[in-house]
Amino acid sequence: MRQAFHDRGHFAVSYDLYESDRQGHHIQGDVSEVLCDWWDLIVAFPPCQYLSSVQARWFHTDPTRAAKREKAIAFVKAIYQCGASKVAIENPSGFLSSMWQRPTQYVQPWMFGHPYTKRTGLWLKGLEPLQPTNPIDPVNGSWVKAVHTSKERSLTPQGLANAMAEQWG
Repeated sequence: MRQAFHDRGHFAVSYDLYESDRQGHHIQGDVSEVLCDWWDLIVAFPPCQYLSSVQARWFHTDPTRAAKREKAIAFVKAIYQCGASKVAIENPSGFLSSMWQRPTQYVQPWMFGHPYTKRTGLWLKGLEPLQPTNPIDPVNGSWVKAVHTSKERSLTPQGLANAMAEQWG
Protein backbone atom coordinates (compact mmCIF):
# COMPACT_ATOMS: atom_id res chain seq x y z
CA MET A 1 0.00 0.00 0.00
CA ARG A 2 2.71 2.46 1.01
CA GLN A 3 4.61 1.78 -2.20
CA ALA A 4 1.50 2.24 -4.37
CA PHE A 5 1.03 5.76 -2.97
CA HIS A 6 4.76 6.50 -3.17
CA ASP A 7 4.83 5.44 -6.84
CA ARG A 8 2.20 8.12 -7.53
CA GLY A 9 4.27 10.88 -5.93
CA HIS A 10 2.87 10.89 -2.39
CA PHE A 11 4.85 10.89 0.82
CA ALA A 12 3.48 7.76 2.44
CA VAL A 13 4.37 6.23 5.79
CA SER A 14 3.40 2.87 7.18
CA TYR A 15 2.89 2.54 10.90
CA ASP A 16 2.72 -0.85 12.57
CA LEU A 17 3.52 -2.68 15.77
CA TYR A 18 5.75 -4.93 13.68
CA GLU A 19 8.87 -4.32 11.68
CA SER A 20 8.34 -3.89 7.94
CA ASP A 21 9.90 -6.40 5.59
CA ARG A 22 9.78 -3.87 2.74
CA GLN A 23 11.83 -0.78 1.92
CA GLY A 24 10.30 2.64 2.54
CA HIS A 25 9.18 4.97 5.28
CA HIS A 26 8.03 2.83 8.17
CA ILE A 27 7.53 3.58 11.83
CA GLN A 28 7.32 0.71 14.26
CA GLY A 29 5.00 1.59 17.10
CA ASP A 30 1.43 2.08 18.24
CA VAL A 31 -0.39 4.32 15.75
CA SER A 32 -2.97 5.30 18.36
CA GLU A 33 -0.26 7.46 19.94
CA VAL A 34 -0.06 9.68 16.84
CA LEU A 35 -3.64 9.89 15.59
CA CYS A 36 -4.33 13.52 14.84
CA ASP A 37 -5.78 15.89 12.29
CA TRP A 38 -2.63 16.64 10.31
CA TRP A 39 -2.68 13.40 8.32
CA ASP A 40 -4.06 13.96 4.78
CA LEU A 41 -5.30 10.41 4.48
CA ILE A 42 -5.32 7.37 6.72
CA VAL A 43 -5.73 3.93 5.16
CA ALA A 44 -5.93 1.55 8.12
CA PHE A 45 -5.70 -2.21 8.21
CA PRO A 46 -6.46 -3.05 11.85
CA PRO A 47 -5.67 -6.63 12.85
CA CYS A 48 -8.71 -8.83 12.30
CA GLN A 49 -7.75 -11.36 14.98
CA TYR A 50 -10.64 -10.29 17.21
CA LEU A 51 -12.84 -8.65 14.56
CA SER A 52 -13.28 -11.31 11.87
CA SER A 53 -16.30 -13.61 11.97
CA VAL A 54 -13.92 -16.47 11.16
CA GLN A 55 -12.51 -15.99 14.65
CA ALA A 56 -15.92 -16.34 16.33
CA ARG A 57 -15.46 -20.07 16.88
CA TRP A 58 -12.67 -19.35 19.38
CA PHE A 59 -14.74 -17.14 21.69
CA HIS A 60 -16.04 -20.06 23.74
CA THR A 61 -12.51 -21.37 24.39
CA ASP A 62 -11.00 -18.08 25.60
CA PRO A 63 -12.98 -15.98 28.08
CA THR A 64 -10.72 -12.96 27.41
CA ARG A 65 -11.60 -12.74 23.70
CA ALA A 66 -14.76 -10.67 24.21
CA ALA A 67 -12.79 -7.97 26.04
CA LYS A 68 -10.10 -8.09 23.35
CA ARG A 69 -12.79 -7.70 20.68
CA GLU A 70 -14.17 -4.64 22.49
CA LYS A 71 -10.67 -3.15 22.62
CA ALA A 72 -10.17 -3.85 18.89
CA ILE A 73 -13.49 -2.16 18.05
CA ALA A 74 -12.53 0.86 20.18
CA PHE A 75 -9.22 1.05 18.28
CA VAL A 76 -11.08 1.08 14.93
CA LYS A 77 -13.45 3.79 16.17
CA ALA A 78 -10.51 5.92 17.33
CA ILE A 79 -8.96 5.76 13.88
CA TYR A 80 -12.25 6.57 12.17
CA GLN A 81 -13.04 9.45 14.52
CA CYS A 82 -9.57 11.02 14.50
CA GLY A 83 -9.24 14.49 13.03
CA ALA A 84 -8.14 13.33 9.55
CA SER A 85 -10.75 14.29 6.96
CA LYS A 86 -10.11 11.20 4.81
CA VAL A 87 -10.09 7.77 6.42
CA ALA A 88 -10.42 4.26 4.99
CA ILE A 89 -10.55 1.24 7.27
CA GLU A 90 -10.20 -2.20 5.70
CA ASN A 91 -11.31 -5.40 7.41
CA PRO A 92 -12.93 -8.69 6.43
CA SER A 93 -16.57 -9.41 7.18
CA GLY A 94 -17.04 -9.65 10.89
CA PHE A 95 -18.01 -7.96 14.11
CA LEU A 96 -17.48 -4.37 12.96
CA SER A 97 -20.66 -4.62 10.86
CA SER A 98 -22.83 -5.81 13.72
CA MET A 99 -21.18 -4.08 16.68
CA TRP A 100 -20.31 -0.72 15.13
CA GLN A 101 -21.55 0.11 11.64
CA ARG A 102 -21.90 -1.48 8.25
CA PRO A 103 -19.07 -0.81 5.79
CA THR A 104 -19.45 1.78 3.06
CA GLN A 105 -18.70 -0.94 0.52
CA TYR A 106 -17.39 -4.45 0.08
CA VAL A 107 -14.64 -5.20 -2.42
CA GLN A 108 -13.20 -8.43 -3.80
CA PRO A 109 -9.70 -9.04 -5.21
CA TRP A 110 -11.26 -10.16 -8.53
CA MET A 111 -12.58 -6.59 -8.97
CA PHE A 112 -8.94 -5.45 -9.24
CA GLY A 113 -7.43 -8.20 -11.40
CA HIS A 114 -6.75 -10.98 -8.90
CA PRO A 115 -8.39 -14.34 -9.67
CA TYR A 116 -9.67 -15.16 -6.18
CA THR A 117 -12.21 -14.04 -3.63
CA LYS A 118 -11.80 -12.43 -0.22
CA ARG A 119 -14.77 -10.27 0.72
CA THR A 120 -13.42 -7.19 2.42
CA GLY A 121 -15.28 -4.27 3.93
CA LEU A 122 -14.21 -0.66 3.56
CA TRP A 123 -15.42 1.91 6.07
CA LEU A 124 -14.89 5.28 4.38
CA LYS A 125 -14.92 8.84 5.70
CA GLY A 126 -14.44 11.69 3.21
CA LEU A 127 -13.69 9.23 0.37
CA GLU A 128 -15.71 7.90 -2.54
CA PRO A 129 -16.23 4.15 -2.85
CA LEU A 130 -13.62 2.42 -4.98
CA GLN A 131 -14.42 1.69 -8.60
CA PRO A 132 -13.20 -1.67 -9.99
CA THR A 133 -10.14 -1.21 -12.19
CA ASN A 134 -9.56 -4.60 -13.77
CA PRO A 135 -12.51 -6.89 -13.00
CA ILE A 136 -12.28 -10.56 -13.83
CA ASP A 137 -15.57 -12.22 -14.76
CA PRO A 138 -16.37 -14.53 -11.82
CA VAL A 139 -18.20 -16.91 -14.17
CA ASN A 140 -15.85 -16.99 -17.14
CA GLY A 141 -12.61 -15.89 -15.50
CA SER A 142 -9.52 -18.01 -15.03
CA TRP A 143 -9.65 -18.65 -11.30
CA VAL A 144 -7.03 -20.09 -9.03
CA LYS A 145 -7.63 -21.72 -5.70
CA ALA A 146 -6.06 -19.28 -3.27
CA VAL A 147 -3.75 -21.08 -0.89
CA HIS A 148 -2.20 -18.57 1.44
CA THR A 149 -0.41 -18.50 4.72
CA SER A 150 -2.03 -16.20 7.29
CA LYS A 151 0.54 -13.50 6.51
CA GLU A 152 -0.01 -13.77 2.75
CA ARG A 153 -3.78 -13.68 3.19
CA SER A 154 -3.52 -10.52 5.28
CA LEU A 155 -1.60 -8.63 2.56
CA THR A 156 -3.56 -6.21 0.40
CA PRO A 157 -3.68 -7.41 -3.22
CA GLN A 158 -1.53 -5.12 -5.37
CA GLY A 159 -4.41 -4.28 -7.72
CA LEU A 160 -6.51 -3.09 -4.77
CA ALA A 161 -3.59 -1.06 -3.36
CA ASN A 162 -3.06 0.55 -6.79
CA ALA A 163 -6.77 1.40 -7.07
CA MET A 164 -6.72 3.07 -3.64
CA ALA A 165 -3.63 5.10 -4.54
CA GLU A 166 -5.03 6.09 -7.96
CA GLN A 167 -8.52 6.97 -6.77
CA TRP A 168 -7.80 8.43 -3.34
CA GLY A 169 -4.28 9.81 -3.74
